[in-house]
This record gives sequence, structure tokens and C-alpha cells, in this order.
Amino acid sequence: MERAKKMRKKNGFSAVVLAAGKGKRMKSGLPKVLHELAGRPLLFHLTEEIISLSLHIKEVIFVMGFKGGLVERETKEFLKSKKSLKRVRIKFVYQKNMLGTGHALNAARKYISEENT
Repeated sequence: MERAKKMRKKNGFSAVVLAAGKGKRMKSGLPKVLHELAGRPLLFHLTEEIISLSLHIKEVIFVMGFKGGLVERETKEFLKSKKSLKRVRIKFVYQKNMLGTGHALNAARKYISEENT
């Protein structure tokens, strides 16, 4: 209960999006998050959900890996039209070695703002 009270008093939260995967089982040279579902890249569906929470989310950290430059460019292009994200800090972090989900989250950890932890 005490923890819930502290969380309500916070200014907001950080969202970490793990977007480093190769998607080798998809048998494609395209990063996993850029494969399409219902006509849009998977990453854009998730990003739309984050946008819907933008009153509570203060920063979004995208962890990049496989073809990270491509994923970052596509994501930035998508975010240009999202006016509700103007007050949200966007950061792109590159995972040097792709060693799994825990490692990707650890790569983002030092970039999460202190006020959002």
C-alpha cells in the first residue's frame, strides 16, 4: 500500500522498449520489430499504446540492436506526427552485444532518469 502511494506521487514513469531482436525465426533480413502486423510494423503498435499513456509516461527509452540505425530512423519518422509525445523524452540506446532480454534492459538502466525510478 505504501509503495502504491509513492507511485501516485511520482511525476511519471519511464517506458523501456526492447527493439534489438533479429527475429531469426522469421527468416528475414528485417529486424523483428519492423515486421508488419495489420499493415504496420509491430513496433508502431506498441508505440501507439505508449502514446495512449503519455499523461503518465515521461520518457521512452528504445533499446536498439540488430540494424538499430534502420529501426531508429523508422521510429523517429513515425513519432514526428505524434503531438501528444511532445512532453515525453525519447532516448535511443544501443546494445553493444545482444545477449538477451535481461541484458537489453540492463543497457537501458543507466539512461532512465532518476526521477522516474
